[in-house]
Amino acid sequence: MRFLIAILFASLIAAPATAGMLDGYLDSEDGKFDLSDWLLEQHGWLPVPTFITEPAVGYGLALAGVNFQLPEGGASQTPTVAAVAGVYTESDTWGAAAAYFGPWKGDRMRYVGVLAYFDANLDFYVRDYAIGYNLAGWCLYQQLTFRISDSDFFVGPRYSVVTSDVEFDRPAGIPGIDPDLEFANAGLSVVGIFDNQNNILSPTKGRRLNLVVTRYDDAFGGDYEYWQADAELDSYHPLHPEWFFGFKLEGSTIDGRAPFWALPFVDLRGVPWLRYQGESAVSFETELRWEFVPRWSVLAFAGVGSSWKGDTILTSDRTAFSGGAGFRYLLARKLGLLSGVDVARGPEEWAFYIQVGQAWGH
Repeated sequence: MRFLIAILFASLIAAPATAGMLDGYLDSEDGKFDLSDWLLEQHGWLPVPTFITEPAVGYGLALAGVNFQLPEGGASQTPTVAAVAGVYTESDTWGAAAAYFGPWKGDRMRYVGVLAYFDANLDFYVRDYAIGYNLAGWCLYQQLTFRISDSDFFVGPRYSVVTSDVEFDRPAGIPGIDPDLEFANAGLSVVGIFDNQNNILSPTKGRRLNLVVTRYDDAFGGDYEYWQADAELDSYHPLHPEWFFGFKLEGSTIDGRAPFWALPFVDLRGVPWLRYQGESAVSFETELRWEFVPRWSVLAFAGVGSSWKGDTILTSDRTAFSGGAGFRYLLARKLGLLSGVDVARGPEEWAFYIQVGQAWGH
């Protein structure tokens, strides 16, 4: 679910409403290109070819089919989202996934399910030395949360399991890396969520606080035993009818023996995934967006993150800064769905990201 489609149709946005081929894709309010009616009223699957631009896996292409459905009550309600996707990148990383998000019982319950297969070629860093490895296997993710009374609080369980084979480019002489090359990592979590955002796809007002405590254990089908705590706050503030400010603060820490690829890491645009890892990590990012004309926005963002190694030699204490700019187009007005492109600079390199919805995930 990304934004290439907005680039492909950018030249059509200003097309006149009399263009017959676009009659089903023009908004009734402003006559601009819009996918709301096709997605919602015809229950269409949106085919989204997407450029992969994550520095950790290199450039590539993904093809996703995404379906949105609103319950009776209109666009202010939380939509059901289903997706299937496949991906391939220049590092020979590939994978396939199916995902579903469903607000059940009038949004009294929220279910998230993901099933994926992956074959990823990545780098792990000992100090600043990159060690290539292949990680291939299956992932299952199941989460069900329940609304507390009529509040904005949700609580519930999550179960996740990753079964994988690991193969290093240089398997010998790497201190501190677990020699187990075939393993499962399974955890049971308690999840607490506060969510009063005005839109789950591209919020402009409200906050979402996500707190998760997870026990990974062989009792749940895994080979590792450790605790992990994660927290993320996404906060959105309209400053003016045309100006919007937001920030993300997230942190993660572990206690016990975790697989090296599961260590917490700095999560910022412009910083490759898994580049700055440790037994604890924290990230902070801000964003300011200006809607200079209806449907079109420009934005700037900046962030900082740090990781701490604890008592392992695998990583070093590091702080990373990043920043960048981008643009957005209101692709589906009734869903409040913004899409666009971000260009970011981290400590080592430039990166660009194709976005559908808010850049900060949950």
